[in-house]
Amino acid sequence: SGNAMAQRHLRQNEQALRKRTVDDFLPGLSAELRRRRPGPFFIENRRAARHNGDSFPVDIRGYVGPIGDRIRYLIFFHDISQRVNAEIKRKQTESQMDEARRLEAIGALSAGIAHEVNTPIQFVGDNLDYLEEGLINICNSYQHYDALKVAVAKLGYCPEEVAKVDEFNQSVNLTNLIEEIGAALRESRDGVKQVRDIVILMKEFAHPGTDDKDEVDVNAIIKNVLAMCKNRGKNTADIEANLDPDLPRVRCRKGQVQQVFLNLVINAIDAVEYRWENGSVVFAV
Repeated sequence: SGNAMAQRHLRQNEQALRKRTVDDFLPGLSAELRRRRPGPFFIENRRAARHNGDSFPVDIRGYVGPIGDRIRYLIFFHDISQRVNAEIKRKQTESQMDEARRLEAIGALSAGIAHEVNTPIQFVGDNLDYLEEGLINICNSYQHYDALKVAVAKLGYCPEEVAKVDEFNQSVNLTNLIEEIGAALRESRDGVKQVRDIVILMKEFAHPGTDDKDEVDVNAIIKNVLAMCKNRGKNTADIEANLDPDLPRVRCRKGQVQQVFLNLVINAIDAVEYRWENGSVVFAV
């Protein structure tokens, strides 16, 4: 039998409780108590079951032993749902704080990396600009030289030297070589630009701004987020950005909005199954 409080928690009246065993509400408890020595006992954080299949956490206290001429079980249980829920919330809060500290550390690290990468990239970019200008001058000089060579050949001067120059130019395919060098320089400059863009993104993520609200270009934030996630999602899904070019600027906290979009994209990438051959994540604003 059970008192009024037990009836309320188990949602059964006195008559219904008398027809059921303790194991119907506290599964496995009777076998556990038979293994205990006579005396008081305490069992922490067990699940109590209701007749409809619901369950809730309880602490169990009681006494097992002789009362009169029979072994009796006296059981008290206390609903600890609020305590358990509070503990869950506490752990969630701690997890969120740990994540915030981790992101803060990543932000500080990103700022340092961005600073260290920016200087050598600047050197490389400047040198590539110098090389491209030099190649243009060499090409102009070659064109003048080639015109001179043709004129000398027409006059019949220095035939052996002209023949050697023609033979060398053909052996190295000079015209194609100049074009390939120019293409390589352009590709290198594009690569340096990509690195510079990434450095800028890292700086923005490392310093998202204050808690004050600003007029923010949401499209620019999304583009930055997708650029940051490009490598992570390249083997998982194709990410398409359908952005409204007429989207007005929004007054918000840039850092928080940036983090929201970053979480959305990362979660979407993680959710895509690798077996999809044509998976796509469409981000529309």
